[in-house]
Amino acid sequence: MVVSSQEKIRIKDSELYDYFTYSLSNTGAGTSFPIPLNLLAGRIRQEYNYFVEKLKALLGFRGKGRKIGRGEGGYQPRETPAVYNAFLVMDIEATRSLPDRLTISTDGTGITRSIIMFRATRPPRCPGYGKHLNPKEVVMRYFRIVCALVAICAIGCTTPGKRSESIFEQDIDAILATNLGLINNTPIIDIHTHTFNAKYLPLLGIVLGKRDVSLLTMLFHSRSVRPVAQAIAAEAKLTEIKDPDPTVAGAPPGLSFQQIKKEIAKQQQISPQMVEQNNAVRALGKVINEYENEIEKRKDVKTPRLRDEKSAYLIRQMALDKSLKAMEEADLKAIRDALQTFGFVLEIDAVDRFLRALISPDGDQYRNYMRSYGGRAALIVSHMMDLAPVYDQKEGTDQLIDFEDEQIPRMAAFQELEDSGMIYFAAYNPFRDNWKKGNPEPGRSLKIVKDAIDKYGAYGVKVYPPSGYRPINNQIPSPPTALFTKHPGRQWQARYEGVTGKALDRRLKDLLVWCEENDIPVFAHCSTGEFEARKGYGVAMAHPGYWRDYLEARSEEIGRASRLRLCLGHAGGPAFWFGDHKDRKWGEIVVALCRKYPNVYCEIGAHEQITDKKKREYFIALLNERFEVPTSAEFPFRLADKMMYGTDWFMPGKVFPQIDYLLGYQLALLDPRILPYYRKFFFENALDYLAVAERIGRTDYPLTPAIRERLRLLLGQR
Repeated sequence: MVVSSQEKIRIKDSELYDYFTYSLSNTGAGTSFPIPLNLLAGRIRQEYNYFVEKLKALLGFRGKGRKIGRGEGGYQPRETPAVYNAFLVMDIEATRSLPDRLTISTDGTGITRSIIMFRATRPPRCPGYGKHLNPKEVVMRYFRIVCALVAICAIGCTTPGKRSESIFEQDIDAILATNLGLINNTPIIDIHTHTFNAKYLPLLGIVLGKRDVSLLTMLFHSRSVRPVAQAIAAEAKLTEIKDPDPTVAGAPPGLSFQQIKKEIAKQQQISPQMVEQNNAVRALGKVINEYENEIEKRKDVKTPRLRDEKSAYLIRQMALDKSLKAMEEADLKAIRDALQTFGFVLEIDAVDRFLRALISPDGDQYRNYMRSYGGRAALIVSHMMDLAPVYDQKEGTDQLIDFEDEQIPRMAAFQELEDSGMIYFAAYNPFRDNWKKGNPEPGRSLKIVKDAIDKYGAYGVKVYPPSGYRPINNQIPSPPTALFTKHPGRQWQARYEGVTGKALDRRLKDLLVWCEENDIPVFAHCSTGEFEARKGYGVAMAHPGYWRDYLEARSEEIGRASRLRLCLGHAGGPAFWFGDHKDRKWGEIVVALCRKYPNVYCEIGAHEQITDKKKREYFIALLNERFEVPTSAEFPFRLADKMMYGTDWFMPGKVFPQIDYLLGYQLALLDPRILPYYRKFFFENALDYLAVAERIGRTDYPLTPAIRERLRLLLGQR
């Protein structure tokens, strides 16, 4: 069941509980959690260590129980039933009696259990203890209290892990009471997400292409890391979709993990036993075998389908929850070390979450996002990644599905789902024009993007310079001189053989001019690091100075300021925004471009510095200063009208649970100095960047009825 709109949960002041009031609001897709629950839960969780001992006393539990695994923290009785995607509605009167009845309500997003705590001033007393109630009855009554305390604390996260407590150090009650209306009436648009899985990424090519990057990757022989990449990609599930286009290939048949290991051994000409000796493969086997055993019990939901009910999704995720919790710390470390050789740098507490995203069915990913963020986003913009030509990995296999014929139609199908709440940007890759494994032809890269927008309802274009190109002034980087592997050299040839810098300039200009003339939004990665085809490509290719050069050249060519609708993802990186000195210039250039050109915006969100109180204060002070800078003839636009919120979900980060990113930025924007810009940052600026009002009425690149209605409803909340 779902909690009715504006139902109150009141826990009145008594000897056992402090006073809190939660207001839960219901939306069509399920129950969303306003800020009071999000923020209060975080502050309450800090009291956990204190309350654990109180829980033990309340239980009177004499067994050993068990520790809740990895970051869930604290104590849970052995026999406590698993409660998933549930919170508890309680009404405890200001008496010393304990509640007899509990109402369990679900929001349909598959949120995992956690424990919410309230500080006890003294141990509670149960009426008639030892007199009117027998000991078993007393224990059961106390047990009900523990069940009542099972609630959503980390809204949308899988298991609460290491977190930055600094978010919750300040007293937030007054902030919430003052701004609750603003919070609840501001839809959140996440302008930067990813909803694909491992079958959309050339994991094998990534591993082979980075063996010479560092001593670590050289020590990890391909026989150690390659099986991990192959196993993850092979295990990733594809949702069954019925596509009207008969040329679209069906999903490759799935293999059991035992079959996967045999295939890997055969390809590498080694024994299956040698594959099994790999610690990461062994850890993956533990997860996958457990998952396959669990899901085999429910064959009706084993195969994910396009319009599965939420119940089917929940059953699959519960099975995945159980299998991921089978991993011990050594397993997590082994998988983390393997993932780091792919270029994914993540904390150990985030390994199971990231692994979940890689192997979950692609059609479940938008629900996984909602699970991570408690259903708070009204719209998510999913950005595709076209990386096969970058890493020279063959498409159309059980390791990597074809970008043009499979990935794009699948994204188009997922965005049409009523509860997906998403639109998507198709990825652009200039190397498609010359990549020999992908039917090379001049203009092919632009044609793929045009077809995605015209035929498959893509809303915009994703550009990813760290793959090895710039918007202008391209120079072909020197080929790698790897001594112990041939793959980096082969991948360089796949990208650049027979290509000149001027040729890349022409390809990028053709794309950007077409997007500008047709008012199609472009989203470009603009930060120093992250996922680079080769070490150093982020700094060499993604610098905002190249966008400045392109926009100046284009403006001079057409005799007015370019109207390219462009968002610079990550806003140049965290240095400028959070007080670091290295690479500060990136952020300065991003600010200048946003203020100079009518349709240039920036996105900020996935920076862990927002969870640090001092750095968040720096961010607030900086925005307060920059938002108030007056316009001028050279800079006729305000930064306050150009900055947007984005998460870069599901890419790994250092903050866990991920909702802390959202909470940090909400706390920042609720500061009285920049409070007037809260709605712009989370909602209105994204509507302007996406040009929603204009796009829903266009006939040249029409939206489907479902997407048009989704955006029309959002526009009505402005």
